[in-house]
Amino acid sequence: GEAKVFGEAKVYDNAKVSGEAWVSDNAKVSGEAWVSDNAKVFGEAWVSDNAKVSGEAKVFGEAKVFGEAKVYDNAKVS
Repeated sequence: GEAKVFGEAKVYDNAKVSGEAWVSDNAKVSGEAWVSDNAKVFGEAWVSDNAKVSGEAKVFGEAKVFGEAKVYDNAKVS
């Protein structure tokens, strides 16, 4: 897809970023986490474990999304 990871962002372990999603600033995506569609993860946010962020969702600031959590549609977590 058109996925982007930029700035000081890190995607590691078996994590995935796909579609038109982007991860930026100092954000981290790790474990088996998946950021997809048009989702955005930025700031100091961290998405880990088996969490999924999709749709038009945004995770930012110092937010942490982990475990089996799902953030989707137009949800915002900060």
